[in-house]
Amino acid sequence: MTRPKGSKELHRNGKTVIRLHPAWRSSWRAALAGTAVFAVWTVEKEVFDSIAKAVGLPVELSALGLAIGLAPIVFAVLYKHYTHSYEIVDGRKVRSNVGFIARESRTFDISSRIQVDLSQSVAARFLNFGTVIFWTGDDTSRLEWTDIANPETVIEFIDSLKHSTDAPSGSQQAGTDALRGQSAAPTLRGAEKTKMTHFGSNPLFKSLQELEAKRFTTPFGRYIDNNEGTVTHEESGLMWIRAPWGLMWNNGTFDGEPIELPWEKAVSLFGRGEPVSYPVGGTFAYFGHGKRLASAYENGFKLGRCRVNFAGYRDWRLPTAGEIDRMTPYFHSNSLDGENGDPQLSGDERRAWAWRGKENSRLTNRLYPEFSRNMRPLWTATGLGNGLAWAFDGSFPVGDQEAKASMAVMFVRKTSSSDVAIPNIADEEVIS
Repeated sequence: MTRPKGSKELHRNGKTVIRLHPAWRSSWRAALAGTAVFAVWTVEKEVFDSIAKAVGLPVELSALGLAIGLAPIVFAVLYKHYTHSYEIVDGRKVRSNVGFIARESRTFDISSRIQVDLSQSVAARFLNFGTVIFWTGDDTSRLEWTDIANPETVIEFIDSLKHSTDAPSGSQQAGTDALRGQSAAPTLRGAEKTKMTHFGSNPLFKSLQELEAKRFTTPFGRYIDNNEGTVTHEESGLMWIRAPWGLMWNNGTFDGEPIELPWEKAVSLFGRGEPVSYPVGGTFAYFGHGKRLASAYENGFKLGRCRVNFAGYRDWRLPTAGEIDRMTPYFHSNSLDGENGDPQLSGDERRAWAWRGKENSRLTNRLYPEFSRNMRPLWTATGLGNGLAWAFDGSFPVGDQEAKASMAVMFVRKTSSSDVAIPNIADEEVIS
């Protein structure tokens, strides 16, 4: 892969260094300020001319007022650009340098142990610059490349280097065993402090060519085990991390214990949907097509302040009550709705699926083994009001719970046409 656009390749002390600086376009505020100063000088030029005459200077020197106004703006832009440099050294380290003579430098090794994230404002997205953040699994160490151009291209380049530096020596299993246990587990405090979290900083994901996804056909749609810790419901396009937050992905399975937290903290970190009260749909509890639509992501959702990084995606969030209903048939509170299942099934058959029938349980155990082994109540992003929120509590598909209670969370994302398709999907079973 070619080096990022706008970077320079240097050779120092036998090492190859790719260097970047903050993008000029990131100083758009300074450009606006300079334009404003020039506009004021142009409009009020006669005033500056009269001041020059009053002090006995040639009228031509009235431009000093413009120079004095622009000088600090230009200096600030140049200082930011030339005192900050970001380097990739021999394809093995990333480095941040700040300063001219007195310099502060920080270096991270490039490996699967570091996470790479992107922070962009609306203006930054429009002008195509942003801050790339490198951080480790312990949620305490981070390095930032501020306001670099083409940040997504830079992240892709770093990701390609991560794969090349992580090639295990000897057998693949030996490399896997050597890396197991080196990642620090995610913590609630770390998520609140850094606004980022993960399921392991050295996940050892397989390449697309190695993945062998499995499709399961059920009366409630087709579910795909993507063979890298995620499950997709084809009809809705919802992709799930198959284990609760707090567990760590170890190249085929999740280990650890779920993190439990109150509902308000969960939605502030991972996303809040529109509240759904009892009266919607004319029913008392969370049943009915109307309530499912009322809690849909498209009906209103405020993203949380913490980014979740897993399986190459960074848009994971807390599911709404309507979405958790689609996680597996195990959760289907709306299974008796005509549009929410195979109309050829009798009411008893649909009820058996909805209320943990044996086929349903077998599928849930297969797709979400870690969750099934130690089932925990799960918060949804949907509130109810009066100190209550909707949750899956293990005994009822979706029910109301006191928001102050501590529960686990699982994450979902909506797939899109830009997602890379897995080339090998085998139909393993048809469960009817």
